[in-house]
Amino acid sequence: MTVAMSTTIVKSPLPSTNLRVQGSILSGIQAVIFDKDGTLADSRNFLRQLGQLRADLSFDALEIKGIVLNQASQQELYGILGMAGKLDPDGLLATGSRHANQTATAEWMVKVGGPGDQVDQWVANIFQAADRQLPPKTGATPPFQGTADLLRRLSESSLKVGVLSSDSPAHLQDFLEFYHLTSWLDGWRGTEKEDPAKPDPALFYQLCNALQVQPQADRKSTRLNSSHLVISYAVFCLKKK
Repeated sequence: MTVAMSTTIVKSPLPSTNLRVQGSILSGIQAVIFDKDGTLADSRNFLRQLGQLRADLSFDALEIKGIVLNQASQQELYGILGMAGKLDPDGLLATGSRHANQTATAEWMVKVGGPGDQVDQWVANIFQAADRQLPPKTGATPPFQGTADLLRRLSESSLKVGVLSSDSPAHLQDFLEFYHLTSWLDGWRGTEKEDPAKPDPALFYQLCNALQVQPQADRKSTRLNSSHLVISYAVFCLKKK
């Protein structure tokens, strides 16, 4: 999956910009907010490895305690994480915060017989162990081909450009700085443990406020899927404050 170079910026006489994306024109746009993983960053292989490690370590932890899992129970966890068969780009592992993934895994553990007063710590330890077995995320999740050029061209228009991610603020900033993308952005926001998770729009509104744009009540999310990804997930804020 790559970022295709088929996004055209079309200036309009109004204080906004039109985007021509794969033959479709999106009108009156004043800001574009991108997700990170799976949109700007090619995180597919990393997330598959991370999810498999977390699942395997979860199975092992339960079996050590004498809780034998059948295949259906194991497949249930894969389904919860959004990696049953293949990585679901809209699943919990791909879109959810670390805290949301930990909570869902702990709930599954209780359901299959894990002790309710211990599973939260088990899962926290499992996630830390999985982290130690993988290379640092930033280096393992490079931008899709064409991402830097796309952000540069958007930044040269009248558009405000931002990034809103379920990843931690530290990981998001590491990614943007490591791949030299910050100069083309007007703002970005990661997700802290205590922050509301998607699809709660609270962080979206905070970022729009920082960008000094105000989304319409009928704001739209546009997902464009094809053999080449142009904008996988973008929210368009249409009214300036």
